[in-house]
Amino acid sequence: MLAGDAAEAMKRFAEERFDLIVTDLNMPGMNGLELIKWIRNRMPLLPVIIVSGNLLDHMESVEALSVTGVVRKPFEVKDVDDALSVILREFRD
Repeated sequence: MLAGDAAEAMKRFAEERFDLIVTDLNMPGMNGLELIKWIRNRMPLLPVIIVSGNLLDHMESVEALSVTGVVRKPFEVKDVDDALSVILREFRD
């Protein structure tokens, strides 16, 4: 499922079940960190991967929200695959 912004993501999140969220840090309206905080209030253990080209200014917030994976832009499919592999290993252990 794709969402154009955080408001659409929140609407879909309320209507559907998700096993994983991948969100960008910068979006129109609410940013990715605010979206993750909103998600954490509803499903604290849901794996979340955040994508951004500028995480250095936000690392403290990313860590505080227990983001499961971080993918830095520009990225390749392998980078996302690596983040997913870490999540899958955590669930197997």
